[in-house]
Amino acid sequence: MEYEIHATRDGAYGPVDYTTPLPGELTFADMLAATRAAADTTGRPATLVDDEGEPVLTIESDIMVL
Repeated sequence: MEYEIHATRDGAYGPVDYTTPLPGELTFADMLAATRAAADTTGRPATLVDDEGEPVLTIESDIMVL
């Protein structure tokens, strides 16, 4: 089963949605860590999505990016 991270980051002209595919050999803990890193990097929520496009979980950022 393949997973992706869906997140939003700030672009030159406003928010930009992006998707990051995750390698299939990652453990669920690694996927959680990658989703947390995406949220903390952008300061916005990041969602882990399965291969059918269904959200598995959404993680809010603990860090406020100004």
